[in-house]
Amino acid sequence: MRGQRGLGLLVVGAILASALVLLPATSPAATKKQKQCQRAIATVFTFKKGVPKKKRRKAVKIICQTMTVGKQGPKGAKGDPGARGATGATGPKGATGSANGVTGPVGPTGATGQKGATGAIGLPGITGATGATGFQGLIGPTGPIGLPGLTGATGATGLIGEIGPTGPTGLTGLIGPTGPTGLTGAVPILISDIPSFSAQAMSDVINPITNWNEDYDSTNSFNPVTGVFTAPTTGSYLIEPDITTGPASEVVAGGGQPPLVAVNVNNVDVDVQAFPLFNVDINLILALDVPLQTAQASPTTFQQLDAGDQVSIQIIKQNGVVYDTYGDLMITRLP
Repeated sequence: MRGQRGLGLLVVGAILASALVLLPATSPAATKKQKQCQRAIATVFTFKKGVPKKKRRKAVKIICQTMTVGKQGPKGAKGDPGARGATGATGPKGATGSANGVTGPVGPTGATGQKGATGAIGLPGITGATGATGFQGLIGPTGPIGLPGLTGATGATGLIGEIGPTGPTGLTGLIGPTGPTGLTGAVPILISDIPSFSAQAMSDVINPITNWNEDYDSTNSFNPVTGVFTAPTTGSYLIEPDITTGPASEVVAGGGQPPLVAVNVNNVDVDVQAFPLFNVDINLILALDVPLQTAQASPTTFQQLDAGDQVSIQIIKQNGVVYDTYGDLMITRLP
């Protein structure tokens, strides 16, 4: 290495000597290529120790003025990369700034030290052995089955007794005296009806049943147009209406009066019976109390009437709904 450097110095010195002899003291202004040459010479060649900088610059300038720069030669082959240099030492820590409020300049950051090698991961510990499973306890022996109880002996069947002799036939009893003649059976004094094919239309809440057909009226006590029966004499009467009713059309209104049939004496309901109902409740939207289309009621009642008492049959129902009503009426005077 030192031999090569010495050889380079000799060559530079020879070039400088010849240049000093051949060139005048004053040189023309340096061209762009000469400046490039000067930078290259100053970078590549090394002068002897002790040569002043002024002489070095002058020598480089002279060399570049006398040299003729030829065409750029072919690109040389890429050299092998040099070995990586050692990491420089960490620079010294900068001085602390003054305490008068002015922060001093930050010192240069030292070179980062090499990262230490990662320690090896320790080996996992050995898993302990699993303990042995305990023995299952033995099942105790089943106890012996008890002996069945002894069945008692069946008793002997008793002997069938002998049939006794038939007794003698008794004497025929005497015929008793004839009893008194019974009372004559009660016979209806009124029979009337309203046929289904001419049912009566009712639209009010309280509806006396009128316009009956008078089939039989032995005492002439019934007015078929008004439907009022007037008791001909004081006594006990059996009143037997048999009434069928129902809405004349589809019912869409909710609530109202449940339909009833009433036996009315002197404008007082003495017997009331409800018709069978058809209750409707669809998802709490429609709630109705209406009778079945062929609802029938027979409120039979015994009444003690005075002569002149008036009896009528009434339908009590929901307002605003027309009902068709028909049926029979029979009244009997009891002896």
